[in-house]
Amino acid sequence: MAASASNGPVFLVKKLAGLVLLVLGVLLIALGLAEGSTWLTVLGVILAAGGAVLLALKIIQRNQAAPP
Repeated sequence: MAASASNGPVFLVKKLAGLVLLVLGVLLIALGLAEGSTWLTVLGVILAAGGAVLLALKIIQRNQAAPP
């Protein structure tokens, strides 16, 4: 449960952005490996890592805001 209703939209945007980056990154990794394109694979890894970081930061922030 969210600590306050005012942070709800921010959490949702971070979650959706993280999921989109993660999925797009995995797709680019697969496409880059299939095509043999190094730059596409690297771009996919960067996007997937960025999505994972956004999701991790969202979870950490949510857990710190929770009442004891």
